[in-house]
Amino acid sequence: MIIDRLWTQASRGHFGFSIQAEIYRSWGGNDSLGKTQKQVWTDFCREVGWFAAVRSPIW
Repeated sequence: MIIDRLWTQASRGHFGFSIQAEIYRSWGGNDSLGKTQKQVWTDFCREVGWFAAVRSPIW
């Protein structure tokens, strides 16, 4: 995907969809959103800075 390549290059490999996907998978994530996946998603969001403070996701 062009936007991913440009984002990854511009950030010197720190950001991009593919980088975030790697982090998500490294936390045990996959395409399923079962109960354990919700915890993985929460951990991923904290890792990439999507949660500014310790907060529970709204679901």
